[in-house]
Amino acid sequence: MILSRRSVGIYFGHRRAHAVLRGRRGALRSASARLPEAIWQEDGTDLRSTFAALARGLGAEALRADVRTAVALPDPVALEDVLSFADVPETPRALDDLVRFRIAREHRSAPERVVCTVERLETSETGTDLLVRVLSAARVAAIQSAAREAGFRLHRLETLARYAPAEGMVIACPDGWWSVRTHVGGAMRTFSDWGADESEAARRIGRVVRSVHLKDNTTPAPITLVATAPLARSVCNTLSDLPEPEIRSPDDPNSIALSLAPR
Repeated sequence: MILSRRSVGIYFGHRRAHAVLRGRRGALRSASARLPEAIWQEDGTDLRSTFAALARGLGAEALRADVRTAVALPDPVALEDVLSFADVPETPRALDDLVRFRIAREHRSAPERVVCTVERLETSETGTDLLVRVLSAARVAAIQSAAREAGFRLHRLETLARYAPAEGMVIACPDGWWSVRTHVGGAMRTFSDWGADESEAARRIGRVVRSVHLKDNTTPAPITLVATAPLARSVCNTLSDLPEPEIRSPDDPNSIALSLAPR
């Protein structure tokens, strides 16, 4: 089957979801919908009304069988960790089972309650390091079910940072959460959390930057700071002894959704 030249990108912000139908030359139609109040506190929140509203806003063209949909979630919804194994299974299914069992054991959960993505890092004589990102299985199931019921063909579900490979260090501060993306041990790592208070967010961002890059007396690669003016000032003051960052305004939610849509 030849895939359509059209695709859908959906970005989940702090309080609203934003969707764009992409055509050959860019955005054809956009839509937004309110998110349930407790979505980021309750893993299995019902999202049927949100996806139904997005489907109505984009129209039937977004729901065709050959139109793929990508969804991005806020970075703090995923746990990111590095696990080391002496022996790594060859098959994806066995590897997934092993990682989920290890994550569940370390976090006192059950393997069936988590969904993991795995990226291989370094391999040495002592074993293999894996970069693991963990999402709640209940949250993933709720999104998949609601998207399918509304008529979307979900192609990819990730956190926002996974769609935007960074060069150097990127500090992003969307509404209600913050994220620091940077290279650590040969892989792009993401450190993030919720928090709307500017001074507290700036303090925690500064602590992350120093813990990652300054413990070995190294200087971070060029820093790009994506934040509103007040928060940018707070972060710059916190990182005043480091190279001055390039400051950009936060992306428009519709622009983010457009960039997610598979081409």
